[in-house]
Amino acid sequence: MKVTNPVFTKIFFSLAILSLAFSSCIRKEAANKEADILKVEVEGVKLIRDPQITNNEVTMHAQAGEKVTSVILRFTLSKGATISPESGKPQDFTKPVIYTVTAEDKKTEKKYAISILQAPKKEDKSYTFSFENIRLQEGIFQVFQIPAEVGVLSKEWATSNLGYALSGQAKKPEDFPVSQCNNGYKGKCAQLTTRDTGEAGKMFNAPIAAGSLFLGELDPGLIAVTPLKATKFGIPFQEVPTKLAGYYKYTAGAKYQEGSKFVEGKKDHFDLYAVLYEVSKETPNLDGSNSLNSKSIVLLARLENTKETGEWTAFEIPFKPMNGKQVDPKKLKEGGYNLSIVASSSLGAAKYMGAVGSTLLLDELQLFIKE
Repeated sequence: MKVTNPVFTKIFFSLAILSLAFSSCIRKEAANKEADILKVEVEGVKLIRDPQITNNEVTMHAQAGEKVTSVILRFTLSKGATISPESGKPQDFTKPVIYTVTAEDKKTEKKYAISILQAPKKEDKSYTFSFENIRLQEGIFQVFQIPAEVGVLSKEWATSNLGYALSGQAKKPEDFPVSQCNNGYKGKCAQLTTRDTGEAGKMFNAPIAAGSLFLGELDPGLIAVTPLKATKFGIPFQEVPTKLAGYYKYTAGAKYQEGSKFVEGKKDHFDLYAVLYEVSKETPNLDGSNSLNSKSIVLLARLENTKETGEWTAFEIPFKPMNGKQVDPKKLKEGGYNLSIVASSSLGAAKYMGAVGSTLLLDELQLFIKE
């Protein structure tokens, strides 16, 4: 005889209904739309630094003399993403290689230009920067490119232009703090000008922005948060610099200010220096807060006479030892040093001190190295 328990039946149907409810809430997880390179492992070439990954580039710096014709890269990608050419396949990096990352959703793609930079053997004992080559970034401001034949481990100069773009003040390349000028000492030159940042700058207590040009990179993620830390000075350098030379013109702006306060009788000055420093986990790079006072600095060359001059004026600045340090040949060979050349149209720009309109023209910079 079959006996039906009404309590059991009620529980059974309740569980069945809950089961259906839960199953209707469960959806297949959406495919990931991210297509990023997160990490790169390298085989077949000795690097002097870890690979640098940006939104669309991967840059590596190889030890001098290393062959880069058959290098294997292994990638860590966004979840579910794939890459072409495939990970683990040897590639010739005598020229940049374009890799395409495809997201898990098969719709999102991102292209990366992957380069291995290597300083060529120097036949002469200097590096010359002429400021003849530019490209447009964001379709509006100029970036000075460094031709490969110059021989340094950097493809271009960093500037304060990206930060100034946030102010919304500039409408054309010439409105930015750093631009190319046709009236160089020889051909074209770099023009650095201190600019008013408008209402946006005043909101952040940053009423002016100097024209700043340097070897290194500007971190866009830090510009609005800690602007001094955003300027990452330095590129790998495996020579001993002896002096910095070149040509300049300088005109100070009419009204000097400290923050938003104008100061009568005070004149603006520019700044120009080059620095060689030790690289460590604690100090991977110098920035706007410590580029002249860090204990990591080994050699420094800084122009002292920065007065106004309407004529092209030649200068030579010797490098001087700092902090009781000397260049270690072993560390130098292994890529343990960075070098930066830094120029600013206003000496006190880090503290928003200077004069709007102060203009520094630079041309034919020469960095001499030890024979």
